[in-house]
Amino acid sequence: MKLHILGVLFVWAASSAFAEDTNLQQLSGILRRTTKAHSPYMLELDSATGSFHLRGDILNNVPEGTRIWVKGEIKTQLFVSRNAPSAWPTHWQVFMVIRECEKISKPFELPVRALPNPEQVGLESEGQVEIVGAREFKAQVKKALELLRGKAPEAYGVVVEYVKRIEQTQRSGMRANKEPPTLEMADRTTFYSLTWCAGSIAHEAYHAKLYHDYKREHPEGVSVPRQVWIGEDAERICIRHQVEVLKGIGAPKQEIAYCSALDGTHHDVNHDGKYTSEDYEKRDW
Repeated sequence: MKLHILGVLFVWAASSAFAEDTNLQQLSGILRRTTKAHSPYMLELDSATGSFHLRGDILNNVPEGTRIWVKGEIKTQLFVSRNAPSAWPTHWQVFMVIRECEKISKPFELPVRALPNPEQVGLESEGQVEIVGAREFKAQVKKALELLRGKAPEAYGVVVEYVKRIEQTQRSGMRANKEPPTLEMADRTTFYSLTWCAGSIAHEAYHAKLYHDYKREHPEGVSVPRQVWIGEDAERICIRHQVEVLKGIGAPKQEIAYCSALDGTHHDVNHDGKYTSEDYEKRDW
């Protein structure tokens, strides 16, 4: 075995100097630079439980202070201090060798490519809906779609016609103008209950119906006015649809009562009388 000088530290280079987990792991946090040659980067973890050493040239062009998601190999290395009285190692360092990196805007946010591969659900004659997310998310959404298909078939038909992708995200909403039309669902909405999940899918799918029905009925190139599919009037239409669906699938009385009491202004989260991207970013559902 040898001792090699690396910056201000000696590195213990035994036959098994690096021990690694062959499975790639994920972390998120804020990138910081260090003065250490062997580990020039640190990640302040989103959980506020500490920091993690990072290595990899992929980080060279990422500005310090950027919130990032990273994926890589977890490794360990033995070190001995320059001032240590003997050549025996004094501590381990655990670090990640980065293979992928992407800027994120929120703590714990996962980029789409970090989510599992999509699964296909739905009857061939009624089209297909992609479900993208963690295993538990996909299972819950599939159960919700089955519930709609069995107890609210008309609402199910709206979903498979107007929604082509259901994706696990930080907040819920319908991207009807996206290709493919994508329903984004947060965990708070998805896992509140199976009936609430199903009702929410039906609600958002109706927003997509309003958008695409208008587009279908007007000449190509004509933009769909925002008030046609979002805003108070559109919300009230979708709420009425959701209430009927909740009744049809046997939702608890409190869910039906809560939904029935909505007046269509819940989308205006900052209460400024307008619906903008700021309202969407402030959603906690």
